Amino acid sequence: MVKDGTGSVKVTAFRDAAEKFIGKDTEEVINLLGELQGNESALVEKLKKSLVGAKIALLGRVSYDDFSDDLRFTVDSIM
Repeated sequence: MVKDGTGSVKVTAFRDAAEKFIGKDTEEVINLLGELQGNESALVEKLKKSLVGAKIALLGRVSYDDFSDDLRFTVDSIM
């Protein structure tokens, strides 16, 4: 979820964009997950803490998600 002064939107980022978004490459995330004994919820919380309040510029496209009845932003690149 990304928020700005106008609202919020769910964000999807894949591989390179996701790595840049969270500031860790795939290997680092796998190692961190190992340190957390495979606890995915703890991993998400740890990553979330590092991102809350961060300023970021994203380029991508918005689409309507029929399943959740809301908008989703798919990241193409991060500035």
